[in-house]
Amino acid sequence: MRTKIKMVLACLIAGISLVFLASGFAGANHETETFDYLVGADPVHGPVISRASNGDTIEIVGKGTLSIHPKSVTGEGTVVHKDSDGNIVGTGTWKAVRLLSFVPWGKTEGFPENFEGGKALLQVMLKNNETGQEFDGILRFECLIGDFPTSAAEGARLWVRGGPNFREVVSGETLFIRTD
Repeated sequence: MRTKIKMVLACLIAGISLVFLASGFAGANHETETFDYLVGADPVHGPVISRASNGDTIEIVGKGTLSIHPKSVTGEGTVVHKDSDGNIVGTGTWKAVRLLSFVPWGKTEGFPENFEGGKALLQVMLKNNETGQEFDGILRFECLIGDFPTSAAEGARLWVRGGPNFREVVSGETLFIRTD
């Protein structure tokens, strides 16, 4: 009986030790990671274009900076909304409000050392140039450098509160440039 108790205690202590070790390693990366980002802005190919289910498109151009540890974002740009026939429905601006998430995908040989891929999700404020009306949105953009998932697509998507939502990537390039 004592042998069983000793074995259970040893396993329990080992398990607790592993939990503490794992949590120490998981939380050990408190380094600042800062990136400039380009969405269809020079020198990358742009504008970035995505399409809504009704055939409308949105052209997005912009740039800014994002940081993790601590999480922060700046940035702004322009948008041009066109109907399915290519007629301009509206023009406006976007401004980064909050970094929702950023997943860096690393580097690829042949690119400059500080160019990296990744996926960013930003809360943005959109403003219509003609009416001054403002809309909340989520801007998601991906750069296919590094070890990216097969489901990733170079470009951007924009979800607008009150729609339409531009979910299909059509063209354009994005880039993350490590600055730290």
